[in-house]
Amino acid sequence: MRQQSHRRWVVWPELFVDGETDVPLALQQLPQTKRTPQLGARGNYYRTIEDVLTKHPEADALMLVQDDCIWPGELPVREYLEQSLWPTEGHCLVSAWCCADDTSPTAGWNRYSATWRYGAVTFILPRATAELFVSDRQIQQSFLGANAVHGGISGLLGEWASANDIPVFFPTPSLVQHIGDISTIWENARAVGVRHASRFLGDEWRARQD
Repeated sequence: MRQQSHRRWVVWPELFVDGETDVPLALQQLPQTKRTPQLGARGNYYRTIEDVLTKHPEADALMLVQDDCIWPGELPVREYLEQSLWPTEGHCLVSAWCCADDTSPTAGWNRYSATWRYGAVTFILPRATAELFVSDRQIQQSFLGANAVHGGISGLLGEWASANDIPVFFPTPSLVQHIGDISTIWENARAVGVRHASRFLGDEWRARQD
């Protein structure tokens, strides 16, 4: 996405589909990159960042949204992000999701004080941070190497950010809700425990309407 002078975003949404996965009819009009054979979660995540940087050299930032989350569609979250990003100057990782254990008593953006562990549900990266990420040799090995495993993306992102003194920010309440443990593009069952946002903006807004 690219930010214009009056802070409105120009966006280029695209689906990056890993393997033989059916795409719901409502999303089939979006541009798609299909990876066959399947790369796995880590490989697809890394290649997605790399592909977006190559396809859109004019993009100021990247937003990576996994398929197992929901946004409060009735609220102007896009406009809020346009006005509030970035919470700091320079490199950063910004999560739109906040798990139950990380919920802060202070509303708004909070800087994570430890190494980020839980959740790569939705991350927003300045272009320079994304470029630094894909150029890192250790990241390349962890995400693309022969011994790269299936998951653990959020922990790897957190360790990389800590090693490079890159702050991670998250919101309270969470701007998105995690709705599944794996790929739940067809499902509507929420995750529970630490993988669930105990305060979700959509739930709080709807409660106030009742």
